[in-house]
Amino acid sequence: MKYAIDVAITPEKNEELVAKNQARAILVNLDIDVARISYDWGVTSTTIKEHLQSWIAKAGSFLGDVVDIDLARPGLRLRVEDIWVALRRSTY
Repeated sequence: MKYAIDVAITPEKNEELVAKNQARAILVNLDIDVARISYDWGVTSTTIKEHLQSWIAKAGSFLGDVVDIDLARPGLRLRVEDIWVALRRSTY
């Protein structure tokens, strides 16, 4: 089974990332095989793809043709330039 993924991510302002961005442009890589997310500041983390595969496996037959997965639970962070940036909203 194949899935098409549309991603919308809204990060919270992060002063450390703002400071790094002033020195040089920052490229955010959202490749789902590479980008890391964490709920515990990176103590444990997973790729976006691994997280989605786990969610889909648990959801099983409840999935329809189209489903929005809002991962914006408290503590969700995306690693950007070795900084764990809090996400206000992220829908896949």
